[in-house]
Formats: sequence, structure tokens, C-alpha cells
Amino acid sequence: MNKSYLILILTLIFFIESKAQTILKLNTTLYNGRKQAVECKEGTVASTTTDDILLSATLSSNQTFYNGKNAPVYCFKEFPVIFNVRGDLVSGTLASTQKFYNGKNVEVHCLEHTQVSFFDSGRLESAILSEGKTYYNGRNAEVHCVNNRRIVFYENGTVQSAFLSVPQTFFNSKMWQSNLIKAVWCILVSWGM
Repeated sequence: MNKSYLILILTLIFFIESKAQTILKLNTTLYNGRKQAVECKEGTVASTTTDDILLSATLSSNQTFYNGKNAPVYCFKEFPVIFNVRGDLVSGTLASTQKFYNGKNVEVHCLEHTQVSFFDSGRLESAILSEGKTYYNGRNAEVHCVNNRRIVFYENGTVQSAFLSVPQTFFNSKMWQSNLIKAVWCILVSWGM
């Protein structure tokens, strides 16, 4: 399915599920789909379903929520959080460095005070790495990733995009060198990396 169609469908689902976007006049406690209290900051927007299930808000204090794998996610105050209708955390900003798992069940160390996002399954979708590490793309080739930069995974755990820590050459599905990656490789070489 084309990515733009998928985004359109998800946006429509969000607005169909969303009852209201309310500007909060006071710090307010609302409840996600797990019936977990969420302390929401005054002066920010909160979105709920027709059943008053919280979908998104900005936190007034640090709180712990759970992703689709029931892993705790320590969320930083004054940043937005997004939940699915079941109450699983889909996106938030980390209060501390944490490790989560991608779709290949490989540890990913995520940097504090940066945003993470999860698939509904609880598998890590994207994060900023707190340490460099090697992951794999869809052709099972190593992708050497640098720390303090964002990595994005497909749900199966393969790398969709990342910042490279060393020059690398990758191939597309027809075994031709990818021009985009060659360009990145050339830039890294020209910088003396």
C-alpha cells in the first residue's frame, strides 16, 4: 500500500475515533484505554474518543505508561504522549535512557529526553540511539548506526532509515548499488570519516 494512502487512512481513523480536541483550562486527569490516569497539562490540547478514552495530551508530570508489549516507558513531563484506543503508548518523550526491542527482538538503547514511537504490537518503531550499534536491513546486511541520531525500523525489525557510523554501500532489490547510499558514502568519505 502506498505510504501516503496509509497516512490518509490512519488520519481518517484518528478523526473518526476522536470525539474532541479540548484545550485544558486546568491541569486535568484523564484516562487512557487501560484506565490509567494521565496527568494532563493546563493550556494544552487533549484528544479523546467518543467513549472519553484519552488518545493524546501533554503531560504535567513525569509518568510511566506501557507499550503494546507491556514494557514500562518512563515519559518526561511537558511533552506530548499518544495512545491507541487500547491505552498502549504509541509515542512519548523519555524521562531517562531506556532499552526497548525492535521486531527482531534486538535491544535498542534509547536516549533520554528524546521521542520514541512504537507500533501497536509494542515493537520499537523509532528512537534516538544512546549508543551506536549494528542492526540489519531487509537483505540481512549489517547497518552500522551512530549514537545520538534517529533510527527507524519496519515492524519486522529491519532498518528503514538510520545515520551510518562508517561508510557503507548497499544494494537495491535488483542488486544495483543504491545511488542515494552511494551519495551518502561519498559525503562521509569527503568528510574524512
